[in-house]
Amino acid sequence: AKEMLLEGAQVTPDDPEVFYLLGKVYAELKEWDDMNKAFDRAAELTDKYDKDIEATRMEAWRRVFNKAVKPFNKKDYETALKDFLVALKIRPGERETLRRIGQCYLQLEQFDKSEEYFKLALESDKDNNDISTRINLMNMYWTEKRWDDVITMAKEILAINPEQEGVVE
Repeated sequence: AKEMLLEGAQVTPDDPEVFYLLGKVYAELKEWDDMNKAFDRAAELTDKYDKDIEATRMEAWRRVFNKAVKPFNKKDYETALKDFLVALKIRPGERETLRRIGQCYLQLEQFDKSEEYFKLALESDKDNNDISTRINLMNMYWTEKRWDDVITMAKEILAINPEQEGVVE
């Protein structure tokens, strides 16, 4: 099917159905980068498949993300990290995935990478109310004795939830 669809994409490069079906095949083959390219091309050409594309991505993401949660809960952060990184390929920018990757790197004491993913998670927080990620960043800054950053993060947390004043001082 993949080969036939690839041929079809060359013959009719403006046929959204070819790219939609190709994306579905790539999803079954777990070829995530190619899946995203095919789905993105289909979406450029029409919005007809948008709901199914999102459902396909969501289902694939859910399976991979949940697979990663098991080793994460067992504190096997290296194994969990590999699957969370795959989940991020399936749904780039997914905040919960970014947060979990940041947590894995935090537990593995790779603070630069942890900070990078936590900040990406905060950038994807449209409501700007993600206290949990800010607490993780604050704890990381505390471990690294980055006191100015600890204070900045504590102020951000208090600005979001002033009732927490007794918890974060």
